[in-house]
Parts: sequence; C-alpha cells; structure tokens
Amino acid sequence: MAYTDLNELMLEAHDAIKIDRLDEALPRLKLLINKTPWNHFVLYLWGAYHSKMEDHGLSIIFYEAACAQAKDFSEAINNVGGSYRKLGFQDKAIEAFKKAVEIGRTEKFKKDAKGRADSLLSDYLSNIGSAYVGMHSPNEALRYLNEALEVNPDCTNAHWNKALACLELGDYETGFYEYEFGDRRLTRKQGRHYKAHVEGAPETPFWDGQHDKTVVVYGEQGIGDELMFATILPDLAKVSKKVVYDCHPRLYRMFRRAFANLGIDCYGTRKDHQLAWCCRYDAEYKIPLGSLAKHFRKNAEDFPGKPYLKADENEVKAVAHRFEKLPKKKLNIGLSWKGGTDGSHKTFRHLPMKFFDKLFDEIDANFISLQYDDNGRLDVDLYEEKTGNTIHHWQKEIDDYDLTSAMISKLDCIISVPQSIVHLAGAMDVRTFQLCPYNYIWQMGVYGDDMPWYSSVSNIWQKEHAGWGYVMDEAIKMVKKEFNL
Repeated sequence: MAYTDLNELMLEAHDAIKIDRLDEALPRLKLLINKTPWNHFVLYLWGAYHSKMEDHGLSIIFYEAACAQAKDFSEAINNVGGSYRKLGFQDKAIEAFKKAVEIGRTEKFKKDAKGRADSLLSDYLSNIGSAYVGMHSPNEALRYLNEALEVNPDCTNAHWNKALACLELGDYETGFYEYEFGDRRLTRKQGRHYKAHVEGAPETPFWDGQHDKTVVVYGEQGIGDELMFATILPDLAKVSKKVVYDCHPRLYRMFRRAFANLGIDCYGTRKDHQLAWCCRYDAEYKIPLGSLAKHFRKNAEDFPGKPYLKADENEVKAVAHRFEKLPKKKLNIGLSWKGGTDGSHKTFRHLPMKFFDKLFDEIDANFISLQYDDNGRLDVDLYEEKTGNTIHHWQKEIDDYDLTSAMISKLDCIISVPQSIVHLAGAMDVRTFQLCPYNYIWQMGVYGDDMPWYSSVSNIWQKEHAGWGYVMDEAIKMVKKEFNL
C-alpha cells in the first residue's frame, strides 16, 4: 500500500471505520500511526477503531492521547465519555461530557466548528442527559436535554432521551410524544410495505388517529416491549374498521388466541421480507406497535392493567408431567436473574445467584428456572454444585415460548429482575415480584411505584445501587404474607 497523501489515507480509514469495514481500516491505521504517531486525528481514529471493536479501555487511551495533542478536541473528549459509559463508569462519563460542553460553549469553538457548532454542542448536552437518565436522575437529565433542544431543536438524541426521562417521571403524554420525534416510525422497519404487490402502488401511510380505517400494526423492539405495547391493541380495535397485527413469530400463536375475539388478525411475519397475506386486505394505514402509546396512554388512568393472554390448554397438558414429578403441597416459584443485553447484565439487571440462598433457607418451595439466556443451564448447575440448592431448568420449555407460557400458568408466583418474562407473566395475570434496580428503565414504572401495565406485578425497588439484599428480603416477606407461609 503506497501512499504519498496522508490526508487521503486518514479519510479512507475514517470512512472504513464509519461503515464498520474494520478489516480495511486496520492496515491504513497501522501505516498512519507509524508515519505520524503524534497526529491528533490519527490517534482519534485509533480510538474510534477500538470503540467499534468494543475495546473501550483502549479507545479511552487513544482518545485521551488525541486530546493531549489537541486539548480542545471536543469530539475526542465526548467520545471518552461514551467509552466510560460503555464500561459502566457513569461519573467519569459525565465529567468528560461536561468538559466537551464547556469547549462547545466557547466562541473559539463556534468559530472553528462553523455550521457544525450547534449540532455538536446539542449532542454533548444530550449525552449528559442520557447519562443522567441511566443514573436514576430524570429531573437532572431534563435540565441538559432541554438546553440541548434550545441549542438545536432538531437534535433527535435529545428528544429521544427526553422521552425516556419523562416516561421515568410518569409524564406519559410528553414522554410518548417525544418518543415519536424524528419520525421514529421511519427508523423501524424502513420500507415495510403493506399494500398488495402492485407495480406503482403508493407506500402505506402512517396511522395518526383516524377512526374506521384498516390499520396494520407491526411489532418492534424486544419481545418484552412487544408484549407490553400489545396491551394497547384492544384500544385501537375499538376505533378501527379492521386491525391486522404483524408480530414476532415467537408470539404469534399467543396473540392469535388473545385477539381473535376482537377481530384482530395476527401473522407471525415480523422478520419476513415477503408478506403473502397483504393481498387479503386493503391496508389504509400502518403504525409501529410502540407508536400507539401516543394516542392511547397519555395519563396513568389510561392503563387498564388487565391481563390479555392465556396459555393454550394443549400446551399446559404438555408441560404437566414436569410438575407432576415435583414434591406436592409446595409452592411452585419461578426465578429469573438476568435481563436485557450483556451490557446491562453487568451493570444493573443482573442479580447474583448468591442472593437466592436466603430464599431457599426461608421458603420450602419448588423453584423453577425461567432464565432464557444461553448460560441459564450453566448458571443453575454451578449454583446447585456450590450450594446444594435445586432450581429446575427445563430447556425445551424455555426455548418454545408457547411452552414457556404454559409453564408460567402453572406457577404460583415469579420472582424476577426486569426482563421479558415479567411482561409475559403480567399479561397472563400470574403473580410476580419484580426486583427493580435503582438505576432503572422507564418500562418498570415510576420509581417507588408498581408498573402501570399489569395489575399482577408488584415492584420491589432497590434503595441504593446494587442493593439486592434488601429487595430479596422484601420479596421473601411478600411471598410469605401472600401465601400464608
């Protein structure tokens, strides 16, 4: 690779990193670092490369080296904050974001950045707000997010994080309004087309509240969110001529049973590209499932909290043999200890299994694993080997969501961190005790309250970060009281 123009090489490396062609970026980066090891932009590119590789510690080293060469390099400082957030160091992240904001407010920055100044400053402010949203500080978050929107009213990230902050505070009308900003509907399932395949047919427009129309709703986000937002479908059915629901294939059979009496037709084609059923309908409008909340969940009183799912009787019979082998006259209690992505496992939605020790000591029950991730079986085996306590883990029932629902229907109660099982149990009216982290997510409800989506779910909130001992003690007390143990 022969280059005489290092600027050209930098641009090629930058573009390759931006579009995730890291194998193309690496040889260029190696050449650059050997040619100009002191160049601040080369060091910045190495930071960006390691960030894409999720080597966030290394990305911090390179970003900070870039800042040492160009002390007012606000984008590098901002990215230091982003890497610290990925590693879970929220205080350091906010410190870096605030430093970027200080630079972004200077006249020199505004002059140097020219037309980009407002956009960059609003992004830095939004990042502070986002960090505070994740730190159980929605009011502090709003202070920075509102400033970000004053600087740049079109800052999509600021609107999105403002939505999350408002939803955490229970301001559902503002929260779900902001949830839509930047036409979030277009970022979900771009190009999803629900007209019959006729050449020249116009794109299906988005539903915006019109009554007596044929509306196609499509699922989005994770299974837990889809279960949660699906509670709104009956509201849409009441004002529509026809509702068709394009859902996750794992949820198709349950939704089909649940909504048949409402005249809602369900198809498990959310992941499919070709939709054969479109020709059966004259779809007038479409809408992502989460976007219904803007229309039907403006106040706490708008959440009916009613269950809407029921396990299939044949599936219940199929799992019965599992329970027949368990000791009789004992409670059957479901357990789940991890939720969300790997990143959130390591921060706030991961309950170390040692906190189950006291549960086993104080309650004589049959404990059944509901842990769906790849390590669920291993977690259970290691826990039993270490403590002698048995948690029954039935992988077949966990892998098949219809069997999971059947298994849940036979439980007396569930103790779980926030994850999709809580939503499934709530939708089925199964008694659930949700162990809520102090650094929470808006779907769990307002801090200190129960989640508004389901009446059968009780929240037990940490009083401090990682305070699992308290919530487990409270869960034990609540189970004993409810079941007269």
